[in-house]
Amino acid sequence: MNVLIIDNGSLHISKIATLFDGHDVAVSSLHDKSIHDVSPDTLAVLSGGRHIAVYGHEDVYRNEIEFIRHFGGPILGICLGFELIARVYGAQLYKMNERREEVHSITATPKGKDILGGEKFHVYESHRWHVKKVGHPLISLAESRDGVEILKHESRPMYATQFHPEVSSGNDGNAIWDTLVKIAMQSTK
Repeated sequence: MNVLIIDNGSLHISKIATLFDGHDVAVSSLHDKSIHDVSPDTLAVLSGGRHIAVYGHEDVYRNEIEFIRHFGGPILGICLGFELIARVYGAQLYKMNERREEVHSITATPKGKDILGGEKFHVYESHRWHVKKVGHPLISLAESRDGVEILKHESRPMYATQFHPEVSSGNDGNAIWDTLVKIAMQSTK
């Protein structure tokens, strides 16, 4: 499997890459590549970021936004990648009073239970923005007290987590991520 990790300034790029051990992994920014440089059988992963919020700075992320809108292959988002996908499809982003950095409990929605194979999970959060709800064409697969934690596009191979699956010590993030990767990659067969 070919994997392109689109680096948005994450501190955890090497940890994200280890989620794909044994696969052909490349790391780049969309300033270095265009959508036309990426084969549709490549799994594109939009990383988290640490410097510039999505809300109010959509112009900074215009390459990622265009990529989300037009790339024909599977896309997975982590944290800021989740926020970009949610924003592209009309969801509002809300700033939290304080940064969330902890293992956090999430609950699968009815549709999420079928996909994730469970109801309650613990995942590592590290973010300052959240999405309270998503609308068509996005579907919420899991939620927490903050809002949506996992989303999917209803017809495209696109999934995203507000949490960080690459920080998996003592939580379920890694197992959830593996499930989403398998489902997303089925579309390339």
